[in-house]
Amino acid sequence: MRTAPLAVAVVVVAALATACSATGRESAPPGPVEIGAVPTLTTVKDRTLPIEAYLLNGRQTAQLQSAVGTLETRCMARFGFDYRPPQPDLQSPVTQTARRYGVTDPSEAASLGYHAPAGFSRAKEPATGLSAEGQQVLTGGGTPDRPAATPGPAVRGQAVPAGGCIGEAVAKVHPDRGLQEAELADRINSGDYERSLQDARVKDVFAKWSGCMKDKGYTYGTPLDALNDRRWATDSPSREETETALADQECAARHNVVGVWFTVESAMQRHDIDARAEALKKVKDSNEAALRRAAQVASGS
Repeated sequence: MRTAPLAVAVVVVAALATACSATGRESAPPGPVEIGAVPTLTTVKDRTLPIEAYLLNGRQTAQLQSAVGTLETRCMARFGFDYRPPQPDLQSPVTQTARRYGVTDPSEAASLGYHAPAGFSRAKEPATGLSAEGQQVLTGGGTPDRPAATPGPAVRGQAVPAGGCIGEAVAKVHPDRGLQEAELADRINSGDYERSLQDARVKDVFAKWSGCMKDKGYTYGTPLDALNDRRWATDSPSREETETALADQECAARHNVVGVWFTVESAMQRHDIDARAEALKKVKDSNEAALRRAAQVASGS
């Protein structure tokens, strides 16, 4: 199945990453943001957005997931349970720009259409196979997504930590995950994406793209309309889908849709980052500390 064009979903315990707020807006400038020269771009695979310095990318998130999983296994073993958590997806895209602006690679368009490349889909989380007692130890009486906030009753003569082994593991890797500023980077990431869709310069290239698509026999108002066409919600791409995606990519390249869109959104993000620099530094420091702890777990220390 195809996936959404925004940031790739991650599977750790929900506490590891705060959810993006699609409506978040941070200190929006009173008028159109200044952008300077617009580069001609057909892809942004080699580009990063300014906000990415304050976000965990797919591989970094997988590193945290792996460390948390290792600590969960150790914790469960203390209680006599053999537990192996789902393995993280180590093929997740490294940057936020992958598929963010639609299909930009003609070879992907020809082979996949609007379906996601490998690494975009989350693996199905297998059943734990744990008894009720084991689940109590794992989650502290909550669920894997929402571990209990307070210590649970003792199991096998040992006190269950708050949040169970999940809570204990996450707290060791990312103890300040509840940092008040933690959602700020996510809000900028998602909010400026949404705001860029309303920018006059982006709308202008969308209109040109739409006209180009119409000349090729397709009726879509924006690249997102083509991406989200319900006809593509299939297990594999059809010939019609790949032909549409190729036309989409060709029209986007002709009118520099990616160059304009990326430049506008980047300028919006830089404005918001400058306005909240101190808070974002806390987020960056917190993420870097968590990655150091994850590396220590991976090394066995």
